[in-house]
Amino acid sequence: FHNCFSAARTGSSRCPRGGVAVYLANTLPPSTVWKQRKQDGVLWIRVSLEGVMLFIAVCYLPPKNSGGYPFEKVEWWFQELAAEITEARQQGMVIVAGDFNARVADDPDFPEQFRMDRSWNTLDLEEDLDASRSTRRSCDQHVNEQGKRLLELCQETGLRIANGRTCGDEVAAATSVGKDGKGKSVVDLFLCCPKAMLLVSKLLVSQKMAPNMDHNSVFMDLNLAFID
Repeated sequence: FHNCFSAARTGSSRCPRGGVAVYLANTLPPSTVWKQRKQDGVLWIRVSLEGVMLFIAVCYLPPKNSGGYPFEKVEWWFQELAAEITEARQQGMVIVAGDFNARVADDPDFPEQFRMDRSWNTLDLEEDLDASRSTRRSCDQHVNEQGKRLLELCQETGLRIANGRTCGDEVAAATSVGKDGKGKSVVDLFLCCPKAMLLVSKLLVSQKMAPNMDHNSVFMDLNLAFID
């Protein structure tokens, strides 16, 4: 790796409570931080690939029952992320990844009228594709409050959830087993704009969990040969 960007949360304890980081392989062009909200667990980088700007955000939103959950500003958290996504989409492709602690089942991540009427079109969705508006499948059929808000975010910004509709993860596999090891929730997600979704060649959820962890690793491969 030739570059690492990180945004660690500050907290009242000696150790920061959570945070995000991006490591870039030395085979990729140099990247820069575009935006960061350390206290909110959001970090954006941008990288130029074959003349096309790619914006990548990594996010962490704590679970509602934890001390780090932003009770008073969770709606603001989503609004800020939506505004950043909209700004980034005006300049290039967008991928948002992270642990949102949002369970979305297989509910639609695009507007209902867009799902029913294939000719329906808006500026935000005019580049959308059959593959990215197809029905998702998931092993987790529960929807929580953060999941509902994340689905609204996708509908507002035109991003699509890659989990459960891509090669290697045709039925979204569980990414978290919970502290007791008995859970089966899909909360670690990749969201892509339609053009970025075209580049996704595979998404895999690791079946082997690292020691002392309650989340599986999630890998998404992009085929950069399809960049135009």
